[in-house]
Amino acid sequence: MPSIAYVHKFISIASFSVLVETTILFFLVRYVFKDKEISSLRLLFAGMFATYATNPYVMFIFPRITKWPYNTSLMVSETFVFFIEALFYRMVLKTSWKVSFLLSLICNFSSWYLTFLLRTHGVSFDW
Repeated sequence: MPSIAYVHKFISIASFSVLVETTILFFLVRYVFKDKEISSLRLLFAGMFATYATNPYVMFIFPRITKWPYNTSLMVSETFVFFIEALFYRMVLKTSWKVSFLLSLICNFSSWYLTFLLRTHGVSFDW
């Protein structure tokens, strides 16, 4: 069973990921793909649900069921999340497969990279 400190870390990372990925999703859909037909509420739901639904797989499920080294578990779980979120965007936002995969890729990479940059500069998600 994960410690309370690990659960706190999960809540912090998941909340940060939702903020980043939902913001990026809005920007991409509205300004890059110029889709005004998808409602803001649907975008908000898609961004929040996709991230909150898949984050536990990265932090709790894959590391616990595989016993793989951290980096291997991270690569496999993030690949899994990429495909699941792309499928979710395709179903909920009704975007093409190409757009769905691009949205998933860019949102996930942005979240991971910003977390990496913050940690590199001493910012911790522990509380």
